[in-house]
Amino acid sequence: MARRRFSPIYRRLLVWNGVIQAIFLFFGGLMLDGGFFAQICFYSGCAFWAAALLIMVRRPLHPTRSDILYFRIGLPLISFADMFILPYLWHLRGVL
Repeated sequence: MARRRFSPIYRRLLVWNGVIQAIFLFFGGLMLDGGFFAQICFYSGCAFWAAALLIMVRRPLHPTRSDILYFRIGLPLISFADMFILPYLWHLRGVL
């Protein structure tokens, strides 16, 4: 089985995003809102990591500028957007 190689740029950015994700989940879990904010952090993290995996599989050795930009600001941007989008979607489903 061949080992897939990735650009060293990805390693630094993935570690950084892993730390940010852990911080978001930690503070999201500390809030006393019944897990509402923790779910937002979890779902936004899943969306970010799915897209990050797709980017890495498509361009493993030569990331473009937009790929690097996504890895730098994608997780906070998705998390911020999900704070407004997910409550609205949960309200439409009748959860809230």
